Amino acid sequence: MNAIIDLSLPEFSGLLVPGGESQNVIQGRNVFIFRTGTSGYRAFDQQCPEQNCNSLMTFNGVEITCPCDNKKYNYLSGGAPIDGEGCNALMYFVTPISNNQLRISR
Repeated sequence: MNAIIDLSLPEFSGLLVPGGESQNVIQGRNVFIFRTGTSGYRAFDQQCPEQNCNSLMTFNGVEITCPCDNKKYNYLSGGAPIDGEGCNALMYFVTPISNNQLRISR
């Protein structure tokens, strides 16, 4: 993925405040984007990293949860599984380009 998102669009308005979030389809992928402070961002694919699951993960606080096995991932720790076992959630790089644009890439 290599996409530029415009924070002035309504679907990304949640990212305008610290602690905000946005869930969008970007280049065919379901993506969570979180604003981690005044200028930091993190983004994760909603697809569960477990190969036998076709459901999208959900977000609750600092946890991303897979509905297939109820496995939880910490978005502040780069998508690492909270129990320390298994694969991390797929994380994207988020690079601010200007005050109202972000690049989401892998």
